[in-house]
Order: sequence, then C-alpha cells, then structure tokens
Amino acid sequence: MRILLLVSSMNAGGAERVAASLVNAWVADGHDVCLMPTYSRGTGQSFYPLDPGVRQIWVSRHLSGPGMFRTLAKPLILRRLIQEEAPDVIVSFLTNVNVMVLAATKGLEIPVIVCERTNPAASKNISNVLARARRLLYPQANAVMLQTQQAAEVFARVVPGLQHVAVIPNPLPPALESAARAVDDTGRVSYVSEANRTTTDTKANVDVATQSVAATESGAVPQRGATTEGASQPAVAPDGTPQVGATPARTPQSGTTPAAGAQAQTEARKQLCAMGRFVATKRFEMLIDVFGRLAPDVPDWDLTIWGEGPLHSLLQDKVRKLGLQERIHLPGKTDQPWEAISRADAFVMTSEVEGFPNVLLESMALGLPCVTMDCPSGPAELSRDGRDAILVGLSDVEGLQEALYQIMTDEILRRELGHRATISVRDRYSLAAVLEQWQFLFDAVLGRSRIKPEAPTRQP
Repeated sequence: MRILLLVSSMNAGGAERVAASLVNAWVADGHDVCLMPTYSRGTGQSFYPLDPGVRQIWVSRHLSGPGMFRTLAKPLILRRLIQEEAPDVIVSFLTNVNVMVLAATKGLEIPVIVCERTNPAASKNISNVLARARRLLYPQANAVMLQTQQAAEVFARVVPGLQHVAVIPNPLPPALESAARAVDDTGRVSYVSEANRTTTDTKANVDVATQSVAATESGAVPQRGATTEGASQPAVAPDGTPQVGATPARTPQSGTTPAAGAQAQTEARKQLCAMGRFVATKRFEMLIDVFGRLAPDVPDWDLTIWGEGPLHSLLQDKVRKLGLQERIHLPGKTDQPWEAISRADAFVMTSEVEGFPNVLLESMALGLPCVTMDCPSGPAELSRDGRDAILVGLSDVEGLQEALYQIMTDEILRRELGHRATISVRDRYSLAAVLEQWQFLFDAVLGRSRIKPEAPTRQP
C-alpha cells in the first residue's frame, strides 16, 4: 500500500515516537510510506531515527509569507500535497492535525484514519473551537482510532455519528521489546542505553519470581512471612491478583522511627520512581505527601520523580517543608528515560488522567513492579485489571499509601509483579501484535474482509 502518515512535528514526544515506529515498520513490511509533518515552522529533522525508505514531506517548506497567511494557506497546500502523493490510505495523529486533514481531504475519496492520543472526555487541552470542529468533521473519517477501550467507549458518546471506532494501543519501542524478551535467556531484564552502551540490570533473578508465579498458579500462595519484612498476609490471591487490601502485620504509622533505621544507613538504597511533567494532573504533590508519611517505616527507600514543568518550585518547597531533601529527589528531565527507570526498584503512577500511559507500559516492560492509580485511561487495561500491577482507585489516597508500603516491604511480591508485568506486556504490546491490528484496520477501511485479531486489553 501507499500509506501517508501526518503528524504535527517530529520532535521528542510520545506521538512522534509512535509515528516513527510505525512508519519504519511499515517500510520494513514492504509498503510505500510517506511521513508528512504539518507544523508551519518544522525543522526538517526527526528527533527519532527514520528508515531511509521513509519518504518525508515537510509542509513548512511549502509555505511562505507572513504567519497569518501561512496558517490560512496550509489546508490548501496540504490538499495539493495529498493529491500529488495519491496515497491508498491516510493516517493522521493529534486532534488539530486530524481536523485540518479532514477539511483538506473532503471530496477526495481517500480513506482517512484519525488518531486521538488523549482521553477526549477528560482532556482539557483543546479549545472550544477545536472541540466543535472535531464534533463536526470526525464523522467524515473512515475510522477514529483510540488507544484504550475505555477512551473509545467514552468518545463514541462525546462525538456521535462516527463511522467506525477502533482501539489500537501504542507498541513497545523495539529496544524495550528486545530487553523484555531477553529475560528468558539471561534471567534478568536489561536495557542497553544508546548513549553510552552500558547495561543496567533491573530486578532480582527471575528464577525466584518464576517459582513464585508457578506456586501461585498451582494454589500455593506466597506468604509475606517468607520475606525479610516478616508480614503474615498473602501477597497475592489464588488467581494471581495482588492483594492490595491485605493488612500487613506491621501497619505503617506516620511519625514513627523504626529501630532498623541505623542499619538501613549501611544498606543499599532502594528507589521508588515516578516520571512525568510537573503539572497538577500528575498529582506528584499528593505522591510526595504519601511518601512522606511512609518514609519513617521504609528507611532504606528513596523517591525519585523525573520531569520538569510549572510546579517544580512548589514540589521542591514541599520536599523541604517535610525535611526529606535526602530522601525525595527531583533531578529534572532526562534524555535517557528508560535507563533512569531501569535503575529503580519500583514504579508508581498517580495521574488524574492519561491518554495512554507510555511510561507505565515501559516500566512494566523493564520488569519493574508497578503501583498505579486507576485513571482514565490505560492503567486498568495495561495491568489486566490489577493482575500485572497493583491498581488503586483514582481517589483512594489511603489505598495508594497501603499499596506502596506493601510493594516496598515485600521483596517476593516485587519480584513476582516485575516478572509478571514483563511477560504480559511484551506479548500484548509487541510491535508485531500492534501492526497486525493496524493491518486489520487498513483492510476494514479499504473494504477488505479479514478476521479481527484479539485486542491486547483486559484479557481474562
């Protein structure tokens, strides 16, 4: 096929990374692929590596004149470029690009698939004008693609009259998929940084986790009493679901200092990791408060939150007021996020809303035991309703504190969850599995008949 993919830019970002992964894979499969960034002042360079076979058309190079003229002329220029390209199918990423593409292709009879990258019901990052344009033009698209079933169900109500709604998740980046599959051969999950080619091992030997999972599935439920923390409640239920509600033998109490504190100073520090933009919807302020209450009871653990944003000073002030500058770290944004995540011992996500939480998927692929709040949308599907990560209610702050205490004090549970997460997401979110779903969607909008593959969501 001749596939044309349009995206606003090819800067560093989640949508741009997925776009690069898809066009590279489609070229490798023998398709004729053109990537068309539409940003009016594009650099002409992609942050992510592109296969030499991917043809690129930068719309900015076809625009001239003052800013307002360029904006008004862009749909007409875009229509001309699309007609010259004559693709069999068009794929468009992001709401503003989608609206412009649908306006520019009206009457051309080229199938258009528009892709929403955020949860449309909860997202507040589009204007009223753009929302109205979306409602008006999206029924014209041959298909609207979202990344989670939850978002798709809501979107069908928010924008009525759609021809077809498809659910296709983001694929794992090839480097992380390879690392996740290496677990079978090496007994560890490793990530090799492209920057310095150093390997960072994550989690303990998977043999222990494999034995734990096997014992669980055979009905022998791992007991906390077998860990160094000495708790007595089951870490998992017989069906393999982590028992977030189980009460540990030693309940964390804020303001208490365990006698083991001095010993912990000589032991290796463990790291709870979070990552994201420092904005209110990530709820890092709440996470800092929760860790502050837990800190006396987990003296060998630190919290590291990677990112930057407008709330950076506020978060720093909160850490200082809690007197936890030595335990809570805000090192800023990293250009090696997977390497940073791979050095952690557990991952937590507290977002109020996500379109598709790539960082949770990537943490699970790297073998980290994860605690996530059940925000719209993605965590429930990624974790298979709490089987492969501890899933906490969106407003359940006490539940978050209990889950974090559980994951930080139960080594067997950490190993088991890390192993379970790796196996689960590498199979459901592999590039091959996602490409199969894309091929089904292409066949559907082109009028071909195929059997739909099973979507990687909420499997029993």
